[in-house]
Amino acid sequence: MSDFIYILAGLVKLIILIFFKQVNTLDDLQFQPFSIMELLNKNTVDPLFLYPLSLINIFELGYFLILAWLLVGVINETNGERPVKFGKSLQLVTTSYGSGLLLWVVLVMFITLNLN
Repeated sequence: MSDFIYILAGLVKLIILIFFKQVNTLDDLQFQPFSIMELLNKNTVDPLFLYPLSLINIFELGYFLILAWLLVGVINETNGERPVKFGKSLQLVTTSYGSGLLLWVVLVMFITLNLN
């Protein structure tokens, strides 16, 4: 259910492209709405950091929080005698999904470094 946040991100990107952004080249399509990269000038940022900066956005934060919130319900439903709080669930999501995401970003940065 928390993956629907990525569908919402795609819809927001589509609405921005249709109504608010002028698209002249394929490079204009490569943006992530509500990310740190949108606050910076793309030409001044090192290409190595384009992907990590575009990954830090509101939708990724929302995914973390919704995933942790839904995980509280799942854990408490299966383990009724020891209820889990949101903080513990957020810690579990950060250590599991966060570490996998960090490894993915390092891999993408390594490939970007070797191709440039």
